[in-house]
Amino acid sequence: MKLNTPDDYINPLGSALAIAADAIWEEPSYMHGAIAWRMRLPAWRGAYAADALGWHDRARLHFDSYLKSQVTQIAPGPVTPDTALHFARQLEKMGTAMFSNGYICRNPNGDIRPHHYDMNLVFMDQLLTHLQYTGDLNYVKKIWTALQLHLQWEKRNYDADGDGLYDAYACIWASDALQYSGGGVTHSSAYNYRANKVAAKLAQLLNEDPAPYQKEADKILAAMNQKLWAKDKGVFAEYKDLQGLQLLHTTPGLWTIYHAIDEGTATAEQQFQMLRYIDKTIPHIPVKAKDLPFNNMFLLATTNWQPYTWSINNVALAENLHTALGLLEIPRKRQRI
Repeated sequence: MKLNTPDDYINPLGSALAIAADAIWEEPSYMHGAIAWRMRLPAWRGAYAADALGWHDRARLHFDSYLKSQVTQIAPGPVTPDTALHFARQLEKMGTAMFSNGYICRNPNGDIRPHHYDMNLVFMDQLLTHLQYTGDLNYVKKIWTALQLHLQWEKRNYDADGDGLYDAYACIWASDALQYSGGGVTHSSAYNYRANKVAAKLAQLLNEDPAPYQKEADKILAAMNQKLWAKDKGVFAEYKDLQGLQLLHTTPGLWTIYHAIDEGTATAEQQFQMLRYIDKTIPHIPVKAKDLPFNNMFLLATTNWQPYTWSINNVALAENLHTALGLLEIPRKRQRI
């Protein structure tokens, strides 16, 4: 892949991306990492690269192999905290609330077993993006039941009180140390907003009833604006506590900003305010090197939270790139359906 722009620092990124995207591919799926953490997981951001590079065959193989590992024959049971892990996770046992119909397992091709991540959320976002790249209505028909099961699973597990705000349990890259204790979270609610909004459009194409999906999307967006938007700070809050005083946590991380933009939940005015929040609040780490022809380069920390804990106060390339995408999306007024 070649890029030809007036910027000599952008041009090498095409070949670098293609090499990296090829390195994380191992048929039939994308891996978590190319070298470190080279293991199979349904999501994180790797599989988005396939469609962006025109490798739709690889994307389709990835999605098909993991849809075989979606649970369809295990009815949901009770929420069962794992006492050995001090209630930090659900018991990793098929048949509990989380590990039941709709759940997508960590390995492809029908390997049904529990694993602690919610990989569904990003996996389905990648699948919906694939549909937008290809416009393949036959494939929409093929995955429709899987999408319905996913939406039911997300609602059942992460919006149990039905208020339109979703908890976020181990569902994005930074999740290793993120803990919301059942609260209403911006980034997971934004993912579910887009999934339901697209499901409504797909339902129309299939002559199905779009109303339930559009109703849920509208409910999520209204709840985010009513309960999570901190007007005085110009940001969507990281989350709102479920219990106690139901405090609003108004110092969000980068993922809260770029997901609210990327999933289409923020107005143009909200987008601008949130990006100004990054300019003013998130630490900027200077980049300096001998003979570097710039003196104003920097990377962003993922948060301004203390004390340091992996993975919530880092300088991470992918987080910076996704934030840069959020900056790009405003002037282009790009909004994915």
